[in-house]
Amino acid sequence: MVTKGQPVTTNEVIASIEIPEKHFELNVLDLLGIDSGRADNVLTVKPGDPVQTGTLIARKGGLLARTVTSPVDGRIVEITNGRVIVEHGSNPVVVKAGFTGTVREVIPDFGAIIVSEGALLQGVWGNQRIAEGLMICMARNRVEELVPERMDVNLRGSVVFGGHCMKVEVLRRAEGIPLRGLIVSGLAPDLLEYARMMTFPIIALVGVGHAVYDEYTFNIISTMDKRVACVNATDWDRCLGSRPEVVIPKRDDTHLSESLEDAEYKVGQLVRILQSPLWETARIKSLLSEERVYPSGIVAQSALCILDNGEEIVQPLVNLEIIL
Repeated sequence: MVTKGQPVTTNEVIASIEIPEKHFELNVLDLLGIDSGRADNVLTVKPGDPVQTGTLIARKGGLLARTVTSPVDGRIVEITNGRVIVEHGSNPVVVKAGFTGTVREVIPDFGAIIVSEGALLQGVWGNQRIAEGLMICMARNRVEELVPERMDVNLRGSVVFGGHCMKVEVLRRAEGIPLRGLIVSGLAPDLLEYARMMTFPIIALVGVGHAVYDEYTFNIISTMDKRVACVNATDWDRCLGSRPEVVIPKRDDTHLSESLEDAEYKVGQLVRILQSPLWETARIKSLLSEERVYPSGIVAQSALCILDNGEEIVQPLVNLEIIL
């Protein structure tokens, strides 16, 4: 649905597919009381044919004439050894761009690669919504809780960045305003189900519970106030590589980096540790020359990292996310 070089917006659909809701199997041999050798002679449809309720599927003539008709509206998808499969109904699935950018490459039957230059903030929990709006930073420091009293009608139509959210009244007021999106450092566990029902995207950037921003993330948020924020509150799926994320594009998106493949783990590199309860930024002090065996039995290349408080900790490279 898109082409190479095409600009796209956050909510723009870049691909769609119709997935059948149900399949019905009709065993023509049993229904007509015939053997497999006669199946081709009695069938009146072929794979790919559309059918409606009552459409003739097969007919046997003679003294004991019998017929088989379709029980639903749909399409014949397969005929094997007298078994006819009819698909019925459809469940449209769409893929949205997720952020404002430009299509770099279209991958047939799979999707597209979209690029944009700006800031990327990835979180740990999202409520499966997507939107964009003008971002407003409500957090005056990285540890401040987002309280209901700070949620007023002046925030209407904006993407609000706040600290940890522990009260359901914050979500109720956000829905009533309404917001275009809500980004918090942490979200109380008992608010997760309520947050899933909200009509706008909600993302917990740092963790579930009383989680606070690290200095690096808070600096990004506080210095990009009044910028457009693209919010994709998808689930964190380690197998698919998807994360809830916020993209804040450059105001002048005239130069797009050709590749991020040169990003590498090296001494002095700023990284984020993806391991509970840390979820902190750190700097790589050294790369260990030998693989390390962890209590879980996993053997992995590792690095010695320095946290913001000066503490040193060894982490496998797979737990370190490079920050550019």
